[in-house]
Amino acid sequence: MYSLKTKTGNRAWYVAGIKTGSQTMRSIMDINCKNILAIAGSNWHASATEIYQHESFTNRISLLQPQSDFLWTTTRNPWERHYSNYLYQKEKLIQKINFTGTAEEYDKKYPDSQFVLPHGNEMDVIKKMVNEHLDTFESYITTVEQQSNPVYYTGTNKPFNINGINFGAFKAFWTMSKSIECNGTVFMLDINDHNGIIDFIYQNFGLALTMIPRMNSKGHGKDYKQHYNTDLIDRVSALEAPIIRAGNYKYS
Repeated sequence: MYSLKTKTGNRAWYVAGIKTGSQTMRSIMDINCKNILAIAGSNWHASATEIYQHESFTNRISLLQPQSDFLWTTTRNPWERHYSNYLYQKEKLIQKINFTGTAEEYDKKYPDSQFVLPHGNEMDVIKKMVNEHLDTFESYITTVEQQSNPVYYTGTNKPFNINGINFGAFKAFWTMSKSIECNGTVFMLDINDHNGIIDFIYQNFGLALTMIPRMNSKGHGKDYKQHYNTDLIDRVSALEAPIIRAGNYKYS
């Protein structure tokens, strides 16, 4: 969880959504913002609700004028983002469940993983569950809809569980809209609007960037329109209605 000191001495907290350029923004902050950067927690993909409830944030707000600190986030075309996330999550989970090394080797390879390396027959059970929930893009969307319950956005870190087995990545299936819902203001920047991001960073932090690096070059989701039908378009539209309205996103 990162926050940056603004030119006026306040703090701007970054809300990182899955597959919305968070690695790019983290790289920018790590490289260019060391003197104004604070790490308030180990949970990188924090929702707006969690940040507003975080002790470091509430302590600062109690000492400052209301809204003197603020949140900001990067977003992405929701239809592209969900297909990208589907490919990413499926690839990542299959890679982990097919791991053939020891538990010690697994922990070394995936030091931050919440997925627990299974043993024996449990592996077959997990493979079956991954196939059920991530076999197709439609099954992924169904999983997102099932996970999009208000209880998941109260600031409590709830893992993504299927029949009691922890798949980790508990925010990986959240919608962008749910991840920014809170009672305060969140400034939204499209990750592809490089000039807008450069201007925002200069205006708030006094840093003159000349470019926005691209950290993920796999191109997950670029051909997303080949994998949608009318039903899936409408379902993502319902899931991400607040983001679509705020960012004026179109299925195009």
